[in-house]
Amino acid sequence: MVKICRNCLNMFEGNILIDNCPMRECGGWDLIEIDDMLAAVIVRFWSMGISTAFCCSGHLYEICFSPHVMFDEPRNDDGLEALTFLRDIFMDLNEADNLVEIGEIKPLRDMYTFTVRGKKCKDDPILRLEVQNDFLSFLYEASEVIRAELCEDCGCAETQ
Repeated sequence: MVKICRNCLNMFEGNILIDNCPMRECGGWDLIEIDDMLAAVIVRFWSMGISTAFCCSGHLYEICFSPHVMFDEPRNDDGLEALTFLRDIFMDLNEADNLVEIGEIKPLRDMYTFTVRGKKCKDDPILRLEVQNDFLSFLYEASEVIRAELCEDCGCAETQ
């Protein structure tokens, strides 16, 4: 597991016993634990202002194997519009290869959410690795497309 500060986006690896960001300029935000495999792509989404609520890269040898990321936004018109924009990009990318399952936007307490999941598969560890790889590759590709869309909308020249 990696601990990440959602404010300054610094990652802290290893068995660190701190729960708050130690960066002086950050102000002590809570650190969030994220699976190593998902840490970099989650930070990519956060750096674009895209919020996530839960994520898991999948546990290859456990009964419950379900790689997923839940995206969330405040339960208001702007939040719904932002999630609809995001989900539409995911749907367009997934259309050709159908690598992931994309849930509907739903209200959850004071948020709107939707979840992107790896495809269901049997208990075979090799198939699970393929599903996990497809899931992670899809998220990275989506982050690139989203960054390009956001840069096009705001008019900035950077699309990295």
